[in-house]
Amino acid sequence: MKDKADKKTIDMLKEPPKTGAERQKAYRQRLKEQHSAVRLDLMLDSVVMAQLEGIMQVMGEGKKEVLNRLISAEFTRIVNQQDFKVSQIINQ
Repeated sequence: MKDKADKKTIDMLKEPPKTGAERQKAYRQRLKEQHSAVRLDLMLDSVVMAQLEGIMQVMGEGKKEVLNRLISAEFTRIVNQQDFKVSQIINQ
């Protein structure tokens, strides 16, 4: 057992620190298990990506926040149209 006052000797029984990739993998797994997030991988046109980065800079938000806000606003706009039918988005 390591002396608690000893700050120089490595604790051999302690789990080694996780790498950034390991921490990220664990984070994604926790979100997946909680059903609170879904991973989205996609390629954007370079012009659209530049526009997204501009929005992020002006709004002071990250990609996730900007995309969540824009998609929610567009969904609300579509649902509130006069000719909208629920069947347009369900069972597709």
